[in-house]
Amino acid sequence: MGEAMIDAAIFDKDGTLFDFRATWGGWTGRAMDFLASHGADPAAMGRALGFDRASGVFAKSSPVIASTTPELVEILHGFVPGMDKGLLLDTLSQLSETEPQAP
Repeated sequence: MGEAMIDAAIFDKDGTLFDFRATWGGWTGRAMDFLASHGADPAAMGRALGFDRASGVFAKSSPVIASTTPELVEILHGFVPGMDKGLLLDTLSQLSETEPQAP
């Protein structure tokens, strides 16, 4: 047998296959909790991420909607400047891997 061929890879962050707000809202909340446990201001993070934690609503301009995880690290690192960016990236990635997907 030859090598397995991949015909396609699907990435869904716009809500086509999974409910964006339910899935990424949970991830954003958990990320904010992690950073708050390291001294970050939750209200300021919510503004920077365009995320209203109380309602779970994202602003249309929220960087969570269109940014990659490394781009979000650049935004969030300002709230925990003493934290290693690699640790922050690893943590955000791990949170995204374990976040339940909401169809």
